[in-house]
Amino acid sequence: MKRRLQVLIASVVFLVSCTDQVATLNYPVITLTTITDISDAGMTLDVKFNNDQAQNIIDHGFIWTVTGGAGIDSEASRTLTASYGPLGSTSSGSFTEDIRALLFNKREYNIRAFIKTDTYTVNGLGLPFTSKGSAGLVIDDITPKSVKTGDLVTITGHQFGTLIKMIRINVITPFSGPASAVVQSVHDTAIVFKMPVIPSNNQTTIEITHVDTGTKTSPIVLVVSN
Repeated sequence: MKRRLQVLIASVVFLVSCTDQVATLNYPVITLTTITDISDAGMTLDVKFNNDQAQNIIDHGFIWTVTGGAGIDSEASRTLTASYGPLGSTSSGSFTEDIRALLFNKREYNIRAFIKTDTYTVNGLGLPFTSKGSAGLVIDDITPKSVKTGDLVTITGHQFGTLIKMIRINVITPFSGPASAVVQSVHDTAIVFKMPVIPSNNQTTIEITHVDTGTKTSPIVLVVSN
């Protein structure tokens, strides 16, 4: 009887210790991720999380893996990331994001949410889904409007992704064929590229293609003044 009592007391102490550990987590926990509104324009992701210690969240977003199929650089799979920036020291809450690019029609994906603090990166559970495609690249502005060979040009917009190898930029003039521009950086809302050698005093058009999905932007007009 005494031995049974000792075992019972030890078990209670162990359970209390485990409860204390759960109650004092010093990193956020993603509790739920749901996928809604899958269409040919993309999809919507809803995420709920707990952040009991009010850790400073410096970034959040989604990571998804595409598996197999054509148009993936002959790799078996590739991991892509969509990053949406800080959330601050929110104790708990949710975030919703619309994914409107980098999704190929009828392709299988596995997606999970992530939250990053100064110390930890926390991933949610992966969710499989079949995409119906996405809306493609959206351009808001381009600067500068008048350029010279070798100038850095910034295109702002949405849904560019984060992979340089997935973005192709062609510079087209009325008197010569398309010239391929060197892409310097790609973020979801901005692309920076270097202007290739183009004859001066020409009005040129810029066309951006997403290599994987094949989506293209409408031509953008620039003036070359070497």
